[in-house]
Parts: sequence; C-alpha cells; structure tokens
Amino acid sequence: MNNTPKFALGILLAVPLALSFSACGDDGNGGGGETFCLHQCSSDADCTINGMDVDLSCVDSRCTGEVEGCTTNDECVAQLSGWMTECTSGGSECMPGQICIEAGLCAIESSDVVSCTDLMLDDIETNDIDGAAVTVCGQASAECSEGACRVPCQSDDDCTADFAPVCNTATGNCECGTDEHCATTGNAATSVCNAGVCGCGSDQNCVDGDAGDRCFSGTCGCSNDDVCDGTPNNFDGGSITCSAP
Repeated sequence: MNNTPKFALGILLAVPLALSFSACGDDGNGGGGETFCLHQCSSDADCTINGMDVDLSCVDSRCTGEVEGCTTNDECVAQLSGWMTECTSGGSECMPGQICIEAGLCAIESSDVVSCTDLMLDDIETNDIDGAAVTVCGQASAECSEGACRVPCQSDDDCTADFAPVCNTATGNCECGTDEHCATTGNAATSVCNAGVCGCGSDQNCVDGDAGDRCFSGTCGCSNDDVCDGTPNNFDGGSITCSAP
C-alpha cells in the first residue's frame, strides 16, 4: 500500500498526554498561533530512540515516518476479531475450536460449546475455505476510519470509560457529556468537557495540571521554551521547544 498516511511522530511523543483535540472557548488564546512543547530535530540521528533506528527521518525539524494503516473494513473485522493465523484447506493450521474461513484465516466457530456472546463477539455468517456455510465469532461492526481500525459505539452501554460514558451515535465515538465526567481523569488539564472531549477550559487548567500554561481550543500548550523544561524528550537527540505543529 503506497497511500499510507504520514505522521509527525515527534508531536505524538513529545506533547503531554493531557492533549485533547476539541473545541472550547479559546479564552482569547485560540484561533491561530497555537504553540506546544514539541520535539525538534536537526538530523536523522536525532530521531533514534534508545539507540534504535525506528524508521523516522528528520523532515522540517520533525521526526517523521510512514505508518501503514487499514484501507478496508474487512481488514479491521479480521484484525479486531483476532483472525490472525493464515490457513489452507482442511484448517490444520487452526487451533481446536477454530475453522479456516474463506479469507484464509482461522476463526472461532460458533457452536453449542462456544458462544460468541460469551466472548463479547458477534455471530458472523460466512463460508469456510472450501465453500461451506459456517458461523464464526468476530467484531461484525469493526470499521476502518481514517486509516485506523475501530469498533464504533452503538449505545451508551458500549462506552465503559468514566470520562467518556456517552455514545455519539452519529460518529460512533464515546464522549463526555459534562465536566463531571472529565473530573474522573483526576487532572485539571483534562477537567472540562469540550464538544465531547475532555480537555482544558482555561490557561489555569493547564498550569494546575502541569501540562503547559496556555489553553488552545481545549488543548494545553505553551507560551515560551521555559514552560517546556519539564517535558521529557523521548528521542536520543534534538530538543523540546515551544513551537507550532
């Protein structure tokens, strides 16, 4: 697959975990000019981690690499269903209780002994590799969304995290509904519910949460390099600076 998305992994590794990309009152600080504590590199050597080459290159001062993602829902059904072992006719490669399905992968067969419901999976009707109709266990609603596999929620019952107990059925995302939900994160930087995502609501939230000193549209950022002094550098080289993504 040549159409794999590129991500500035330095951003993902260097920005505090309190980041949440959502909309909130920008407190006069949002709407452009947002700056965060980010890793900056000057050469490919700055992009190794613990001495290991992780296939990242320094591009425009960011450690960047290609990440292969999904392209079809069928890929995600297989991945999130645990259909990982390749098999051939007869299914000798499969474990007891599994059969080889038409995709050439081992899957748990639904039976009186094994209930898909007990495994928190769905009954999926398909064919085995030899063409006979079978029912196996899997995540029938798994989908490929922006290059990543996920199982969208269908009701609040699917959302188990205290900070995101509400299912947005339009997007399939579990979200917060009130600031009280976000309070369960135990971090001031993620204590405000902004359009369904826990984040900051003011600069003080970021200061109190030790996640920066500026709140940019629900995400904690910085005003100068000094604010980034405590941000760990996950790479072997380069530095953490207050800069725009």
